[in-house]
Amino acid sequence: MPAENGQFAKYLSVTARDVRWQIYCTTVGYDKVPPGSTYPLDPGAHPPKYLFNWEMGRIYDEYALVYITRGSGLFKTDGNRIFPVTPGSLLMLFPEVWHWYSPDQETGWDEYWVGFKGEYPRALVDNGFFSPDNPVMPIGLHDSILEIYQEVFDCARSEAPGHQQILGSLIGHLLAHVSSLNQQFGPDSANERLVEKAKFLLADNVATHLDIGRLSRSLGLGYSRFRQLFKKYTGLSPYQFFLDLKIGRAKELLLQRQYSVKEIAYMLSFDDPYYFSHLFKKKTGLPPSEWH
Repeated sequence: MPAENGQFAKYLSVTARDVRWQIYCTTVGYDKVPPGSTYPLDPGAHPPKYLFNWEMGRIYDEYALVYITRGSGLFKTDGNRIFPVTPGSLLMLFPEVWHWYSPDQETGWDEYWVGFKGEYPRALVDNGFFSPDNPVMPIGLHDSILEIYQEVFDCARSEAPGHQQILGSLIGHLLAHVSSLNQQFGPDSANERLVEKAKFLLADNVATHLDIGRLSRSLGLGYSRFRQLFKKYTGLSPYQFFLDLKIGRAKELLLQRQYSVKEIAYMLSFDDPYYFSHLFKKKTGLPPSEWH
């Protein structure tokens, strides 16, 4: 997930028309909590209704999906039930249900969240697709989940006309994807899980200089074996896959019309904007200045 810094939060206004859409967004954001940090990082960045004594927990009046991609911690809910939280855990918060969660001091964690309300999510819960009895879903690390969060963040930042309806549709997509992953009881092969984790890590570091050799070693493989395995399941080498992710993110940033080509090149860790422009044209057929 490309994150230009370690923290982002936005709280959205809602109209009567948005409510009639039956699913609407209240808040989005992410926090990258370093080891040893106080949690939450910056309580002053959040409106009063979202603040509480962290030791005592809180009760929301809305739903939220919180995706943990790094680090570990604990989640507690009604009846003092305790769930371990590990990378790939999806926490679902429910209206009027007490909850508490926090990363371990030793690890911190990275969290991505979206809060929402409406008749549609309530119907999903009423029909048994999601339940307060199962608030922590170990769905695993998936770049496809991160892509949806990124679309949500981009849409929330722009607040273009009709943005709440687009956000509602994206949240519906996210809920469907989470439900599907949560139903996949049979684990994939070890190799497929490893490649899926590698794809996630590449997507999560798309805005950085990433040493793919170091990445392969972190997964317990030499580079040659890792490259062979990755290409078998994706059709691309890890490096080409990583470049395609960067170009894909560049397209999204160009469409926002907020940054120059040079700024986008540096945001995606290209040292040479001319190389970035050459690569973009090679991959898309158009120079970035003409992408629209």
